[in-house]
Amino acid sequence: MRKLCFCGSVLALVLITSQLFAYDLYSAGGSSGGGTPFPEPYKTITNEATALIPQDTLALDRIGSPAFAVGDTVEISLSGGATFADTNYVFEPSIGGAGIGDLTWATLQTVSPAGKPSITFILKETTLSLPPPFSRTISADTFILSGNAFAGQPVNINLPQVDGLDVYITFTVRDLGGTLKGSVQHLLFDSTLPPTPSESDYKGAIRNILSANLRAIASQSPNLSGLMTGQGFGNSNVSDLINGYIPIPEELLANLTEESLLSLPFYVGIKSGQGSFAASMSQFNDEPTNANFWVKGRWQYTNDKRGGNEGDSDFGLLMVGADYRYSLDTLFGVLAQYDFYESSATGLSAEGKGWGWMMGPYFVTRIDDSLILDVRIAWGRSDNEINVSNKGWDSFDGERWQVEANLTGDMTYGEWYVAPRLGFSYIEEEQKAFTSSKRLTATNKTVGAQTVSLGNLSFGPEISRSWNISEEATMRSFVAAVGLWEYDAPDIIHIDGRSINTEKLRARAEIGSELTFNDDSSVYVKYAFDGIGLSGYEAHSVEVSARRPINVGFLPNNSYASLRYNVCDAGTSTGNIKYEFDF
Repeated sequence: MRKLCFCGSVLALVLITSQLFAYDLYSAGGSSGGGTPFPEPYKTITNEATALIPQDTLALDRIGSPAFAVGDTVEISLSGGATFADTNYVFEPSIGGAGIGDLTWATLQTVSPAGKPSITFILKETTLSLPPPFSRTISADTFILSGNAFAGQPVNINLPQVDGLDVYITFTVRDLGGTLKGSVQHLLFDSTLPPTPSESDYKGAIRNILSANLRAIASQSPNLSGLMTGQGFGNSNVSDLINGYIPIPEELLANLTEESLLSLPFYVGIKSGQGSFAASMSQFNDEPTNANFWVKGRWQYTNDKRGGNEGDSDFGLLMVGADYRYSLDTLFGVLAQYDFYESSATGLSAEGKGWGWMMGPYFVTRIDDSLILDVRIAWGRSDNEINVSNKGWDSFDGERWQVEANLTGDMTYGEWYVAPRLGFSYIEEEQKAFTSSKRLTATNKTVGAQTVSLGNLSFGPEISRSWNISEEATMRSFVAAVGLWEYDAPDIIHIDGRSINTEKLRARAEIGSELTFNDDSSVYVKYAFDGIGLSGYEAHSVEVSARRPINVGFLPNNSYASLRYNVCDAGTSTGNIKYEFDF
């Protein structure tokens, strides 16, 4: 790869030591005879088996002192597993801009050079009688390499056929006593293919993709307190249901409050980049029951540019729950969830996709009239696929578990309503060890196991106040702040191997108003700022929505249609429209 050129140049400078550029590579004429410098790299390669260097192209030239002398040895070596392919080699002196054809000045010391990574010549006096100005001692400044028993022939190289592996050629000159006189190294063949991923490359890519998926799962809290308040499953007002579609006997209704009603609305939402739905089946019963079945789902698109790895992901989650109300203030249930994802991280040239499930118990209880506690724990597995550096897909399994607890306030002070929330979540997934079928050149194709975990605390209240602005309309204004502290967050692994720490505290602030009319239609406006506490990141969004009752015979009472428009600016502006039906 081209990125190795600088390293090669540094290595060459180290080997040259005090004789800076004493030797270099030229074409046949050399530096003093009209030759041209050897290009670097000479050629780009992909997965070829062999490569050819034309005749009179590869020559070692003495630019400064020390001069070539009798008894010097010249070692020519190839890196990266490349070998010489010809059965014989000659080192022809060049004087006056051309080879002189005398092959007795340099003798090949390497027996059977074909298939070997290096060859060595020794310089001698010529055995020929030469006319002036030639001398029988070494008087040439340039020697030309040829791949045959006679001069003027091309040089053939066997390539290692390893993706991303460059091939360097090094000429090293030593005197009769073995002392280093100088050395030069050039990038001969530059591989244009991405390198075969190492185990650490695989684990870094898997860690980034699983981290993004765990964040998506952790952010989709089922908001189990909504099983008490009705919030979070369509945001309908529970009191609307009491005198609405759900039949409740008068004697039971007299003892029920908003806080103890167990039925929930049906909700469907669709918008660009995100969608969700929720429903509680108990509302379709003809008779009240302590048993409840509910379903909730969501999908979303995420873009994350932290750490220099631009990652895109699509994520979907389906939750199904069944619970039994032990008392008006406590219920127990079981929740099962199915999730799927598809993501890419361009910084690591990785793609991932997979699906997983978790299942476990939960309970929700009203600690007092204004405080609700919900706790759940779940365990499950996942099936995943990953494609690193576009080498093809490998499969691996995962095992995961999650624990979550939330305290949610439900408090009214005159015309003020306060809903504080404190949440704890911890989720962990172990990637099982697997054997990669795509690391073809690796000696050990096993990718070891690793564990990715994410723990966070969320906190913040929503405060609102309502007042009548006329006989036909009521205004509710609110302000909310949500803080998030990821006390245990997986690092983002950068392409260069660095770990980008993401354990930071951030916050989101919201402000808005809702205008509700006597016919229960409403208009809602909200502004939000996200990124408080994060340098280099901020997001602004404005949401406007309108909601109106639907009075159609086949629909239940208190059915609504709503239209929302949302625009967000987080470096780039995005807008979406959301259509909803709320039954």
